[in-house]
Amino acid sequence: MLQAVLLVDGPGAGRPLLGCLIAELVRHGIDDLVVLVSGVPAETVRAARGARVRVVAVPNRCGTAGALAHAADLLAERFFLVDGSSLFDFNYLDLALGEGGGDWLVRLAVREAPDVVARRGRVTLDGERVIRYDGAPGPESDAAARPVDGGVYWVRRAALAGFGAAHRCLTRNILPDLAAAGRLEGRCYDRPLIGLDDPDARGVLAEPACRRRGAVFFDRDGVLNLDHGYVGSVARFDWAPGAIAAVKSVNDAGLFAFVVTNQSGVARGYYTESDVKSLHAWVARELIGHGAHIDDFRYCPHHPEAGQRRYRRACGWRKPAPGMLTDLLATWPVDPTRSVVIGDQASDLAAAAAAGLKGVWVGTGVDAAVAGALATLV
Repeated sequence: MLQAVLLVDGPGAGRPLLGCLIAELVRHGIDDLVVLVSGVPAETVRAARGARVRVVAVPNRCGTAGALAHAADLLAERFFLVDGSSLFDFNYLDLALGEGGGDWLVRLAVREAPDVVARRGRVTLDGERVIRYDGAPGPESDAAARPVDGGVYWVRRAALAGFGAAHRCLTRNILPDLAAAGRLEGRCYDRPLIGLDDPDARGVLAEPACRRRGAVFFDRDGVLNLDHGYVGSVARFDWAPGAIAAVKSVNDAGLFAFVVTNQSGVARGYYTESDVKSLHAWVARELIGHGAHIDDFRYCPHHPEAGQRRYRRACGWRKPAPGMLTDLLATWPVDPTRSVVIGDQASDLAAAAAAGLKGVWVGTGVDAAVAGALATLV
């Protein structure tokens, strides 16, 4: 289970930004959310499907240290800390990968380009070590030309002991102190950063909570895993070479990643739908451990001639029919002009064509296929 703590301060941090932030966290597989609200009604926070959400009201102007102290009993050993006044559209899971040198307490996501969100903190990096952090640079400061604090942090719970008393601000007090002590790391991401004070924020953050983006639809057997024939268990699932890296590259590029798979092994009685769901849950956990995720899975358990009567029918979800693809297109804000289906069978490409999507043959490997596709989509 991955945890994120959202800091929501003031009425401007309400909908739609809060809904957008929560949706982004959940789709990355972060399923334990603690929302610290100050000056915002608790009912502003909506329930999130697929995640536990706990809301903690904190006093006004108590600072980040004070806000986290109010939720100390809820915090995991490692957690994402997210500024509720901006949205950084990057792969959150990458920030949590690796321990680095081992002596850091907070690792922050850094926006490479400096010409965004002028009032955010500025960072000076030596590799991944932050050697200087300016929390409130003036317009004439040399800090204005340096990379920007993206408002997302991977925090060790042990860091809280050094945050100090209440009323200490994260960007004005805590992060500059950690940088000076050599306990702050940063990772750069060349991805969009949107703040509430940006002129186009209202339109970009409009409901639905996720912004429209392209997608890569992966077939499963023969693409993400070796096709041993009717793979319905972890014991028979072997990742295809380069598959995990291919999924992560899609995440890093800011595209949705979906799985669409025919599973007639259910109809044939080789395994159950519960087995398919359990396997996909395991796949999701494995990917998270490598900084990657699948946004959603679709499978079809039917076959027109299979032995299990309840599954013996022609189904609009079974490829080459496009049902799984069109369902995902209806469920998620996908830009079909920036999307592809990657498969190893003619039925995969036929389903793509029927859904109005480009189909890509997996060819020599899923990593090469994805690399070629991303060159045209991003």
